[in-house]
Amino acid sequence: EAEAHIEEAIILGLDHHYPEAVEHLRQALAREPDHPTAYQQLAACLAFMGQHQQVIEACQQGLRIDPFNPTLHQTLAVAAAEMGDFTNAVAHLRLALALKPNWLEARSVLALALSSLGRDEEAAAQYEQVIREKPDDARLHYVYAAFEAMRGHARTAIDHYQQALTLKPDMIEALNNLAWTLAANSEADIRNGAEAVRLAERACELSQQREPVLLGTLAAAYAEAGRFADAVRTAEKARDLATAAGQKDVAQKNAQLLESYRAGKPCHEAAPASR
Repeated sequence: EAEAHIEEAIILGLDHHYPEAVEHLRQALAREPDHPTAYQQLAACLAFMGQHQQVIEACQQGLRIDPFNPTLHQTLAVAAAEMGDFTNAVAHLRLALALKPNWLEARSVLALALSSLGRDEEAAAQYEQVIREKPDDARLHYVYAAFEAMRGHARTAIDHYQQALTLKPDMIEALNNLAWTLAANSEADIRNGAEAVRLAERACELSQQREPVLLGTLAAAYAEAGRFADAVRTAEKARDLATAAGQKDVAQKNAQLLESYRAGKPCHEAAPASR
């Protein structure tokens, strides 16, 4: 009977009926508490439901039966990270990778967890290893670029934003963040107003001029290129859209920058990881 419940749960899970799948898996475990795969299936369904504490509990029960299951260690780690417990996440990700060394997904999550703990050099090493193994993943280049930008390594960030855009030219996040870096970085030899305008205009075009954050980046790019009238007009639009959308921080930031643009001054500051 346990196997029948598990098979039904798998079918329900494939159809995204996760609560029903969880019920069948719990019935399976009531009949066979030490079933080798039921806890793994249960944790996966609970993860899709966003039940992170229950995911951890299911994984712990599964690891009691199968302590060398890398999937259970990784699933538990992701749930722990979602709850802000990055120390526990790192511990279980290291166990998962000890059992399955070439698991790039687990290594990517490990890099994120390490960076969340402020262990930047260890995180960078993990990102670099994943990129060596998977150089054609645009999202991975973007995430690593954002990480490097966050810790002030603008040139490395620029390189990986560019690689992300080579692989996926219309990735809005990469267009925006690279444009911001080229427009507003504190180092003059990094800034390139004309290129920042090109990138930011493309991001705004792809978003139909509706995203305040992207418009704010475009305004900064115009200012760096010396087009202050365009910068003022665009920052006003970004401020107004952000206000209407309830994005108070974005609205305030653009309102502050408006004063600089009206005075003929561009925005020069360290580039953030993500705007």
